[in-house]
Amino acid sequence: MGCHPATYEDLHDAMRNSDIIFNTVPSMILDREVLKYANPDILIIDLATQPGGTDFEAANAYGLKAILAPGLPGKVAPVTAGKVLAEVIPRLLMAQISQREQELQFGS
Repeated sequence: MGCHPATYEDLHDAMRNSDIIFNTVPSMILDREVLKYANPDILIIDLATQPGGTDFEAANAYGLKAILAPGLPGKVAPVTAGKVLAEVIPRLLMAQISQREQELQFGS
């Protein structure tokens, strides 16, 4: 689908080179400083739980289209969202447990 994740370090480039941004970080990540680099035709969809991660006032001041849609996946596709979470969460937990075990073994 042409989707690419962006790290915090990549945000300025991602904002400049993207048509649509989905934010899932429930902390202010798309602030005024980041939004000033945005493609003027960008659509920002903030899926993060409250308070969201987009400065909607700044987005509006820059003339950007930004939508707050917390919980959207669960609202429009609850079964699919549940299946995805059921697959992803155990993998994330196992990865964290494995990492902790390695840190204990090697004293990291």
